[in-house]
Amino acid sequence: MVGGWTRKKWVFGMLGVKHRGQKTKPVLRLVERRTRRELIPLVLHHVRTGSTILTDEWRAYRQALPELGYKHYTVNHSVEYASADTGCHTQHIERAWRSYKETIGRLRGNRTEDLLRNHLVMIEWNEWLVGACVSEEESEDVGASYGTENTEGMEHLPSTITCADGQTSRTQGLHAPDCWTRDQVEYFCKANDWLIVKYKKLGCRNCQEVKSLGAMNASDYESTSRVFRTAYKIAKHSRPLADLPVDLSLQQLNGVNVGRVLHSSKTCGVIIDHIADLMKDKMAKDITENNRKLCVLIDESTTISGKSVLVVCLRSALVDANPETFFCQLIELSGTTADAITKALIECLERHFTEDFLEQCLVSFACDGASVMLGKKAGVASKLCSKFPGIFVWHCLNHRLELAVGDVMKEVSGLNHFQIFFDKLYSLFLHLLWANSGTGWQ
Repeated sequence: MVGGWTRKKWVFGMLGVKHRGQKTKPVLRLVERRTRRELIPLVLHHVRTGSTILTDEWRAYRQALPELGYKHYTVNHSVEYASADTGCHTQHIERAWRSYKETIGRLRGNRTEDLLRNHLVMIEWNEWLVGACVSEEESEDVGASYGTENTEGMEHLPSTITCADGQTSRTQGLHAPDCWTRDQVEYFCKANDWLIVKYKKLGCRNCQEVKSLGAMNASDYESTSRVFRTAYKIAKHSRPLADLPVDLSLQQLNGVNVGRVLHSSKTCGVIIDHIADLMKDKMAKDITENNRKLCVLIDESTTISGKSVLVVCLRSALVDANPETFFCQLIELSGTTADAITKALIECLERHFTEDFLEQCLVSFACDGASVMLGKKAGVASKLCSKFPGIFVWHCLNHRLELAVGDVMKEVSGLNHFQIFFDKLYSLFLHLLWANSGTGWQ
């Protein structure tokens, strides 16, 4: 329950854990010392009597908690991480401390006491309140199941708060978020008639009542279509996403209605991803409905950040045309073994095609000559052949040609001198270009 920063004060933390899979809810407080006089009042203030508390064997609360009506289990960390007798462990709070320390250290939030206290409040806010627009039934479950209570600054909180529209937001005996005072609750509820304050969470009355956004009118549909076409043009011509706001501004100057939303570069990326998904689904549907033969081409690569990825391309005839090769997906690999690559590839294919279709229409698999790909016993090709016995395995001609040219250049000494000459010429050209540019690349 106790974790410390290298400062004059300590951070005392309590983490509410009810069921596996539910979000943990912390209470973090700065204390002068780690004594019983400092820690026990905080436990009494925040933890309901009769709750189960798991701790290490720190002497400040080792014997005091059972006397106060709590079910207290301990684990001796100098001997074991989990008690062999009771199964007690503190891994939840230890993992939480690691995350909180990384967050505060990254933001340099421990430089002053006030800054540290503000960061602790923000951590509590994120863990307790983000995404907490709950329904009536969900609120009832949360209020009944969680065994903590914090009444700091809420001693005189009324059972109902009148909003701007005359409606009331009931607290039903429980209190507002820990970081809010009574005045803040009244102010925000009166200023925002849509706000619901219940069970230490914030909700939206409008979100509870709205079931459907309805149909889009013709004008909005046309303006949104223009934005989508512009984003598609940016992707097709390999332009940066930041071009979308500029292109839309130009269209507005030309008198074209492009609406008032979906104009950011981030939105452009989302739109392009959506269009790409729809196009892939349309192509997969055409291939499946017409039982067209399918070839798979893959290659392993590495991102700028050093992560291994798998490039998956498909080759097939679309709409009664000649066979074409088109990009399917870029998959981040969990490992570079044959099993990991095969699993990622099959999951990618089954996302668009059924297993029965793949057994009938998957006819070829092409890759480079790496051992992990073409290994006779445990390569990706052999694993695919065992799953789809009818496919042909093809070693990519481009890779084979590159290997052949590389071997020839190693054998012929004259070519080596020729390559060295061009490398020096290229290097000299780069240095001259940099020197003539004055301040950098032009």
